[in-house]
Formats: sequence, structure tokens, C-alpha cells
Amino acid sequence: MSTCFSLAGSTACGELGAQLIEASGPIQNVSTVDAYVATLLDTAYFASTYGCSGYTGHFVRYQQSLVCNYLVAVSQTACAARSTAPYQPLCAASCAANAASVNALFADAAVCPASSGTAASLQERTAFNATQLLTCQDAFATNDPATCSAGLTAETQYVGFRYAADAVSYCASSSLDTSDSALCSKFLANSSLVTTTAATATSQLLPIPFAQLTNAQKFGLITPARTLPYIASGIAWGVMVLFGILWGIILKLQRWNNHVTVAFRPVATPQPTRVIFENQEPLHGRATLRRKNQGDDRPKRQSIFSSIFGGSVYADTDVNGDATDFSKNPQSRTALRYQRQRAKKGNQNTGAEGTSSVRQSVYSIIFGKSSSNGYQNFEDDAITLEPPTAPLPAAPPIGSPAKKLKMKAITAFTAIEYDELNVKIGDVLTIKETFSDGWCLAKQSATGQVGLVPLVCLDSIESSNGRMKGQPRPPVRRESRQAFGR
Repeated sequence: MSTCFSLAGSTACGELGAQLIEASGPIQNVSTVDAYVATLLDTAYFASTYGCSGYTGHFVRYQQSLVCNYLVAVSQTACAARSTAPYQPLCAASCAANAASVNALFADAAVCPASSGTAASLQERTAFNATQLLTCQDAFATNDPATCSAGLTAETQYVGFRYAADAVSYCASSSLDTSDSALCSKFLANSSLVTTTAATATSQLLPIPFAQLTNAQKFGLITPARTLPYIASGIAWGVMVLFGILWGIILKLQRWNNHVTVAFRPVATPQPTRVIFENQEPLHGRATLRRKNQGDDRPKRQSIFSSIFGGSVYADTDVNGDATDFSKNPQSRTALRYQRQRAKKGNQNTGAEGTSSVRQSVYSIIFGKSSSNGYQNFEDDAITLEPPTAPLPAAPPIGSPAKKLKMKAITAFTAIEYDELNVKIGDVLTIKETFSDGWCLAKQSATGQVGLVPLVCLDSIESSNGRMKGQPRPPVRRESRQAFGR
């Protein structure tokens, strides 16, 4: 069963309040009916639809009456049985007067100039005439005053027009038929209705008293005041959303700049190993390091070989500290103390008294870990390992980056940042450069892709080939430098 609702309370079609119309499409309640009628009566809508740039909203007869009666007429099949009052359709003469007034505007070059007409607007004019003819013949086919209605009072009092000035101008014409002459005589006889001077289709009308405006016209006057708060709210909401997005981007960039990935080899235990660095100088984020490297007068980012060994992974250092290169940074001092301890213990790898020729991996130099003696704790670069377990084999020695040493991946690594490289177990990579934070720049032999990879994921091809099949490898962990107290 169709849904029907009453027009009672409508500002546009209030005189038909006893009638019911069917809810369909944009017409769902009284408010939508008023909005629909206001749209069809809108000057801009008429001008844009029919290509009439000179249309000012005047000289159309029975427009509001036709729209309201049409909505009721097409709903009679579904809602007539439930209506409490009989319906009197619009008279055929009023429907014909509407079509004649609209076609007169189409023919007026000042209202609808040929320059503003398009193919679409001309098609709309043709469709209007065809639809209007069928509507007047089918829905509004009678002129019997006992069974039809001339229209809404807001228009019939002005000879079918919405404005008194339009009626004055129309009634001054000498080409009126009998019915229109009678209407004009009645209108002109009522001096209270004739409040404005005559006007033409292109002239400026004098103001109409507010009391003579229809409810729809009065509602149109306050429409801007009603819609302005919504427009202001929308603008404010858009500005807040924009600033929220920008603020989120700023926070994201700050977190990315402060994030440094540190890779190391933890012990193979179910519990994660926590390495705590103490008494270390603060580090900077990746983005900060890269920005600092843009100028020649700024500190350059050095590989671990040049910062510790001066370009080589091998070092011959005097135990008494004569070699000053090792004492220029914390990592070299750690390596030097490590050599002195081994020299004092008389390690078999130590040469003559006071001289040590030590060959260590990058991992053991940075973290103070020996492949034979486990983890070493020094007085000011202490490393705390929780829980203590048997150490893993240290990373094999890496040659100078200039040699482009090839290594094999022993642990899979999934890239997180855009400059990192996805690595699978068994991939062969060519080392282009290594850095002091435990990462290296490598080129994947199979795909030719270049990116950053943790050194702990790699091992020399000879060492990885000799490893037992199925031997588990520790996972690669990534933590920010703030987690290590730096």
C-alpha cells in the first residue's frame, strides 16, 4: 500500500490541505513539498533550464497553482479513497493560461535571447510544451466552475500572476479574451490590490508591500539567514579537518626523524634480550643525519670502517695507546680496551709484549662481544644483557667497502622504511657501504635492487655454506635509540 500524507500545514499548497498526495521520490512529507514547489518557482531554475537569461521571475500565470494541483492529481489513484474531502482539479483555462504565458516568454528575445539558448535548453522548451499539453488534456480537462478550481488565491487575486504589477501590465493590454477581461475588471475594481505601477517583462518592478507576499515568498526572504549558519559551520568544519590532517603529518614526520633502526644479534632465548647502553653520547635520527650531510661544511656520515679503522677492518694498535686514531670515538676506545684486556691475559692471538694484532667483527667492536670470551663489561661503556646466556657466533669480518664483498642472507628481513631492502634467506648481496649503526647499503644480486639491510642478517658466503642445515638463527630486532638511553 502506498504511503499518503496530507498537505495540511504546507506553506506552498496550504489551500489544498484537505487533500492527500503520495510519497514518492523527493516528495516524502510537507517540508519536501514546499521545497519542491520553491525550486520550480525559482527564477534561476527557470532561466538555466530554458536558456532564458533575461527572466526576472515575472509574467508566468498560475505557476504555483499548477504545481500544487498536479501533485494532488497524480496521487488520486493511490490516495483518493483515503481522502476526507472531494478534490476539485485545476480548471483547463488556468492550465492553458500557464502554457501561453510561458511560451510568450520563450518568444520574447529580451527574456530568452538566442545567444543564451543551448541544445539542451531548446529541448527542455519542446518537452515543456508536450508535457503541458498532455497535462491540460488529461488531468485538468474541465472548465466547469462547479467541479474545478481556478487556482490558488495568491494567484487568482492577481489574474493568475504572483505579483500585482504583472497583473496591471497584463490588464492594460488590448488583446484580452472574455474570461481574462472579466478577471481584469474584477482586479482593477479592487483598488487595494492595485498598489504598483505597470511593468514590462524587462523593466524593474516597484517594491510590493510585505503583506501582499505569499507564505512561500516570505519564506524565501529568510532563506539566506537560515542557510548562513550551515555554510559557516561547514567552513569551520573543513578548516578544522585540514589543520587536523596537517598536525598528524607533522607528528608523523617528527616520529620518523627521531626513529633509528638498531640491529643486533640477541641470544636465542624465548625472552627478548634487552641491551642497555650507558654513558653514551646522544644520537640523531636518520632524517637529521641526512640533512646534515647536504652541506660540505657539515659532518659527513662515515662508514664504520673509516670511523674506527680508517678505511680497513684490520688494525695494529699499540697497547700503550700510541695510536691516536682509536681514541677519537667511543667505539675505538672500546676496541682498544678490549685489545688491552686480551693482551694482559696473554691471549694466544696477541703478539709481542705491548702490541696486539686483533681481527674483530663489526658486531664485536660495537657491542664489546668476543667470540671466545662472551660479553665484556667496561668501566664507562657498560653493556647489560638480560638474561645471560651462551653467546652466538660473531659476524664474520667484513672487508673494505671498496672491495664490494658479497655476503649471503642468513635471516629473512622485511623492509619497514622506504629505503630498506626485503631479504630472504639465501639471497646473495653485494655490500656497497656499511654504517656505524649496524646497517649496510647492499645490492641484491638476483634483482639488482639497492637498499639498507641489517648486518646481522648477513654472513659470509663461506660461513653460511658451512652452517648446519636447519640450525635456527636469532631474529632481527629494531628499536629506537631512545630505548638504549641514547
